[in-house]
Amino acid sequence: MTDVRSPLSLLTPALTLALTVLTVGPASAGSLDQGQVRDAIEAAAQRNLPDTVVQVEARDLKVYGDLDVSGEVELRVLGTGEWLGRQRLEVEVTVAGATVGTVPASVEIVGFVEIPVLRRSAGKGTRLRLDHISSLTRPLDAVPSGAVPTVGDLVGRTVKRDLRLGSVVRESDLAARVDARRGRPVTVRLSSGAMRIQTTGVLQEDGGVGAWVGVVTAAGAELRGLLIAPDVVELALGPATGGSR
Repeated sequence: MTDVRSPLSLLTPALTLALTVLTVGPASAGSLDQGQVRDAIEAAAQRNLPDTVVQVEARDLKVYGDLDVSGEVELRVLGTGEWLGRQRLEVEVTVAGATVGTVPASVEIVGFVEIPVLRRSAGKGTRLRLDHISSLTRPLDAVPSGAVPTVGDLVGRTVKRDLRLGSVVRESDLAARVDARRGRPVTVRLSSGAMRIQTTGVLQEDGGVGAWVGVVTAAGAELRGLLIAPDVVELALGPATGGSR
C-alpha cells in the first residue's frame, strides 16, 4: 500500500484554543515592543504545533492598537486557528502582575520541517543506504507533495528513476516497498468475531506491509490476503479478497 502524504499531513490537527505565556522581562515606559510580541507568537506557535515542526517564524506582524507599558511584561497569546499561515490572534498584556489590556494582531506564521534529501546522486535501481541521505530544514509550504518525510522511511527503499544530488525524494520516485519476499513462510489467519482460524503458508509474491498478496496454505489452497506484518497474512471473508493481482 503506497503512503503518499502531502506536506500538511506531517502535522496533527490544530488545537481549537491555544495559548502561551511569555515573560519578556523589564521594559522601559513606552509602547508595546513588537519584537516582544513576535517572540511571544513564535513561542505560542512552536508550543501548539507538533514536534515535526522544528522551527517557526512570525512574519509581516501587524499589531492593531497600542498600550503603554513599563516594568515586568508578560504576554499571553491566544488563537483558534491552525498556527500556520495568516493568523488573527489576541495578545493579552500583563505588567507587574496586573492585566493592562488586550490587543489584536495579524501575522503570517511559517513552519519549518526537516526533510530528507539525497547527499549523492542515485541511479535507477539503487537501494538507498543511510550514507545516501542527509536532512535539510525547509519551510513546510516548500516541501513537495508526496515527499518521503523521514530518513527512516527511505533507508532500504529502491529508486525507480535517476535522482540527482540534493533531490527531495517523493514516494513516486521509489519502487513499491518490499517487506516480505516470495517464498517466505507466513502465518495465515482468518478472524470473524470470536472465531480465529490459523494455519501456515508460503508467499507467492513480494509485498509490503499493507499490500494484498498471494499465499499458498499448507493444505495447498491458493488464497489472497492482506500482509499485516512481514510474516502474517490476514484473510478476508467472502468471495472477494480485495487488492489487485
